[in-house]
Amino acid sequence: MSDTSGKLQDMAETDVKLLPARELLVVIGDLFVELMPVNIEDATEENLAQAALMRLALAEVADRVARLCPTVSSTACSCGETFATAEDLDDHFGEVFIPADDAGLDGRQHAEVLTSD
Repeated sequence: MSDTSGKLQDMAETDVKLLPARELLVVIGDLFVELMPVNIEDATEENLAQAALMRLALAEVADRVARLCPTVSSTACSCGETFATAEDLDDHFGEVFIPADDAGLDGRQHAEVLTSD
């Protein structure tokens, strides 16, 4: 066990939440390198404690990222309306962005795209 993970062994969830993001990533990297060669059948209590700490650190990093860059649903419009399917969202975009008279910004009429089967 490296000096780094030895110091981390006694960390609690509160300690993990207080670490700066850069240090959390170092913790995750160090623990990953140590745990990578360990087979689950051969895992010791120390390995399991390291894995638990790594899960805590990963969860904290993921939580921080989610707060900075929230995931937008693939069926939600920036207007706030949500739809059951992506096709419904496409229809909404059509209603919002395509003028009823099919006139483009240049004033010309736009013909529907014809597809041949």
